[in-house]
Amino acid sequence: MYFTGISFNGDSLLIRDIKSPVTIKLSPKTYLLSEIYVMPDSALYTLLRKAYNNIPNNYPNVPTLYEGFYRESTQNEEEQQADFIEAVLSIYKDPYQKPSDSPGQVELLKSRKRKIRDTGILYYGGAYLTIKNDFVLSRADFIQPQKFKSYKYKFNGIKSLNGKYFYDISFQKITRDTLALSGKMILDKESLAYVSFDVNRNIKSVKPQIKQRINTLHETYEEIDGKWYLKYYRSKNEDIRRFNEKKIFLD
Repeated sequence: MYFTGISFNGDSLLIRDIKSPVTIKLSPKTYLLSEIYVMPDSALYTLLRKAYNNIPNNYPNVPTLYEGFYRESTQNEEEQQADFIEAVLSIYKDPYQKPSDSPGQVELLKSRKRKIRDTGILYYGGAYLTIKNDFVLSRADFIQPQKFKSYKYKFNGIKSLNGKYFYDISFQKITRDTLALSGKMILDKESLAYVSFDVNRNIKSVKPQIKQRINTLHETYEEIDGKWYLKYYRSKNEDIRRFNEKKIFLD
């Protein structure tokens, strides 16, 4: 026989061991509940505007020079390795306060490439995407207050890590065009700096041999001496051919 009760730990007893009368006592059970945060839309938009306006305070206001490692690989429609590229890069970036139309440069310091199979598809972007897709430096649409009307935002709560607290906010593009875009951003609760982005793009391709391109991006920023710098960036493309529905991957 099993005995349970709301807010109590369960217990059991073999029937053959029961000797009448029997008294069953259940011990109280303690539940640890996470704190619940409720944020109305007006407060959420105010928070997002403050985060955008705080970019000059949270990110370098002088040019920065990185040295980074770059890797790119391609798989064909059978998911076999086709290309493999590795490189050491020197990356220059404009100040985050006033980036120019071309906010950075990339110098190839050392590289190697191995072509294993032919995919029949050409790719563009490469190492320069570490500048182009730095969403803070390039002022991506989904963080710009004047573009808020094109997106739907949702507050998912507050996360904690290593004693620090962060806002978790998701977004989705609501305008209708060739791009379906959605994602999530993490903001530092204290400074409102953008800490990370996860973005999904679903693009209807204009190339005749490609039906659709699915692009997922992840980038993480790191705080150093009170300023946040791009630490890690990853982009993955999945191309679906128009006629045979086969896929080609670029990571």
